[in-house]
Amino acid sequence: MRAFAAMCLAAALSAIPSSAEGRDRHWAVPDQAKLQLAGNVGFLSPGVGWSWLGRRLEGDLLFGWVPPPIGGDSILSFTGKLTFAPWRLRAGRDWFLRPLTSAVQLTYTLGDEYFLRLPEHYPHGYYSAATAVRVAVALGASVGRRQWGLDEVGVYAEVVALDAMLAFWFANPQALGPTDVLSLAVGVRAAF
Repeated sequence: MRAFAAMCLAAALSAIPSSAEGRDRHWAVPDQAKLQLAGNVGFLSPGVGWSWLGRRLEGDLLFGWVPPPIGGDSILSFTGKLTFAPWRLRAGRDWFLRPLTSAVQLTYTLGDEYFLRLPEHYPHGYYSAATAVRVAVALGASVGRRQWGLDEVGVYAEVVALDAMLAFWFANPQALGPTDVLSLAVGVRAAF
């Protein structure tokens, strides 16, 4: 499993163009790579993405992995994430600050124990929603700078809330605290 995660990271990093390549690339070629830790997309999640509107809107595809010591089993997932960063401020000579980002993500978890349709061996209504698909929202910020010939290399942090946990919390706020509902994601991002 570690080898598979390493191959995914290598594939994501190989999408970084050399400095000889111009900015006029085919629309399907990613213009950023990310490596995220936690945040309900996997313990470790490499990915690639595309940006629009002067890097104010980003779309990412992440491959998530949770190792057995953390998840009990090796858990694999794919996530589509859309991030909006309305402000990108200069913070020094080559530094950029995005003081507020908001994101929505859709995660599909692989495995027989996760489902899109309720298996027949469960009574009707046993689960109120599919367990293989989760929607989450996030708020965060990032800082980065121009270096190594890349447009930006930086770090980001987000507070993430899953749809199911938010629903449980709204239904019974006394039973769940903020640490039950919210998780923290941190990551590195290279824009090219």
